[in-house]
Amino acid sequence: MVRACVLVVAVACACWCAHASSHTFFWLSDAHLDQDVSCLRGSASGSSSSGGGGGSFGDYYCDSPEVLVDECIAFLQTLGTPEFVVWSGNTGSHAATSEDDVLKAISTVTTKLTAAFPSVPLVPCLGGFDVYPSFQMAEGPGFSLFDSLAQTWTAVLPTSAATTFQKGGYYAVSVSSTLTLIVLNTVYYSPQNALVTDDDPADQFAWLQLQLKELRSAGTQAFIVASIPVGGDEINGTENFAPKFNQRLLDIIATFPDVISGQLYGHEHTDSFRVFYNSVSDLPEQVAFITPSLSPLPTIAGAPPTNPAVRVVTYDSASVTLLGYQQYYADLAASNAAGELTWQLEYEPLVAFGAKDLTPISMDAVLLSLMYSEGNFTEYYQFNAVTSPLQPRCASDCFSRQMCVLRYLNYQNMDACLAG
Repeated sequence: MVRACVLVVAVACACWCAHASSHTFFWLSDAHLDQDVSCLRGSASGSSSSGGGGGSFGDYYCDSPEVLVDECIAFLQTLGTPEFVVWSGNTGSHAATSEDDVLKAISTVTTKLTAAFPSVPLVPCLGGFDVYPSFQMAEGPGFSLFDSLAQTWTAVLPTSAATTFQKGGYYAVSVSSTLTLIVLNTVYYSPQNALVTDDDPADQFAWLQLQLKELRSAGTQAFIVASIPVGGDEINGTENFAPKFNQRLLDIIATFPDVISGQLYGHEHTDSFRVFYNSVSDLPEQVAFITPSLSPLPTIAGAPPTNPAVRVVTYDSASVTLLGYQQYYADLAASNAAGELTWQLEYEPLVAFGAKDLTPISMDAVLLSLMYSEGNFTEYYQFNAVTSPLQPRCASDCFSRQMCVLRYLNYQNMDACLAG
């Protein structure tokens, strides 16, 4: 049964209705559906040494049981009908043992989301755990995963996406007259992917540039949607992409600040953002948001487990400006103890950090406040792990990694900052 405080929904609604042209979309990421639930069974029986407080709705050291996915979707239904749903990949379990396991998980969640929101565009992308073995994603056409998912997502993907999706798992979809979602397959750029040898895997960079040029000519805007984010991870300060791919994507992004109105990533399981600065003026030019996961299990070495999370984003359809979001979470330990999963509003950036909106200028101001206000950083750090009871204290080296990675996307600059 879904339980949500009426005040939470009222607060969200008040935010959504603040602008006459505001629209909302739901954003779900990293479900990592574990249909075998062997991890959770071990936790419940005491055979697991995880210490993750396992119960009916999951364990901090296990992937999502199906009931957690069901409860999340049911909660989103209580919030009304969004304009579209962004699904940032990584639906396969960390414990998957075959491609069939992965495809079954993706098919299951696809069925649930399309049944819950039958008239709403579903916009999925691929993550490193949506392929088996994980991260080993080859180019198509002829790559079995793309062929299988093209069938699973026949009613999900636009007909115009067929060629590029089967070639490389990427596509574009127009969700309104002013906004196109450009969905990238950034698994190609991961250092963990041993199957990539080309400088432009599946010609995705060339395609991206062409899409952005066409949108510029048409005078419309784009959100970039992908799983693995450009730059590094704020937990360890390690590189998410092979350096040549990171720089290539940064160069393309920097060329189209007038077209790209937002960047939406998942993968890390943490809650964070990145500010992109002009290489000449050093003024904030773009911003990327990294949404936390539904799965509690950490995916980055050294990262803490997180509470299950889902995000509701508001944007202005006229200017295609990201206005704000409501970050929801379920306290996993408390829900397991109560036998009822309760979703609650964790924070809104406009309230927590005093941001005017989610534009680059506003998020640059937020980043500066994290650098110079211990209270603001402490609050951000709590949200970074979705108010997890297992999050460690952030010492000086942790603070430096966070600030360097949020501020520097170029690896040379990031490494120089980390070196201090």
